[in-house]
Amino acid sequence: MKTRLFLLPALALAACGPARTTPDAGVDTSCGIDCAAQADYGLLPQTCFEYSTSSTASTPPALGVQVGKVETLEGGIQVMPVTYKVGGSIQQQDYFTLRDGALVLVRRTWLPGQSASYQDDSGALVGVTWIGADQGVGENVRNAVRVRLISGSTEKVEATQYNVGILQPSALELQTPKETYAAGLKLLLDEIPAHGSSDTRRVLVRGTGFTLIASPLDYEGGTATEFKLQAIRTLADGSYDCG
Repeated sequence: MKTRLFLLPALALAACGPARTTPDAGVDTSCGIDCAAQADYGLLPQTCFEYSTSSTASTPPALGVQVGKVETLEGGIQVMPVTYKVGGSIQQQDYFTLRDGALVLVRRTWLPGQSASYQDDSGALVGVTWIGADQGVGENVRNAVRVRLISGSTEKVEATQYNVGILQPSALELQTPKETYAAGLKLLLDEIPAHGSSDTRRVLVRGTGFTLIASPLDYEGGTATEFKLQAIRTLADGSYDCG
């Protein structure tokens, strides 16, 4: 089994100036950060993913996940915001960046006033890598970071190991109300110490996005709910009709 160690310096996420559609490296940024990588992970703006908690579609969906337009966090880090809604109410928001084709979670927030931000030793945002562009079954990702946790007026920073194991999904995990997928990658996510901010499991189908999400959607953690993909919709510009 291969293991990759990601120790992410702040400079790796330094801002590259104004967005360009034809950068020197040939990366298309017209849809945000890296259009090819965004399409690989299901992070194209104004995309709505709807999920059910059973093997059949539900009306309304049990979970709506909406990808917003590119934003810039402190330190000039460009991120794609992802909003998770249950019953029309926001439960959680993720802020992902793309680095050399890798999917990196920079910050996760909940309401009201709760967040987990992944930093280096200097306090700069660096994020935790979930999966690289060329990674597959049998590989592991290990991130050594500090997590800045805020809940109302309470704040603390803890050294954290954030591990991701990449496994083969079961046939059942590839079955969703939308369709049964031929292949995918199961991500097992684990934070040490636990902060309640990590999902327990996701299934990624490249070129589609996450077809299964198992998460408590809660700052305090708790029991994860399993959500399976039932539909993907493209929203009108500015629309928040997702979930």
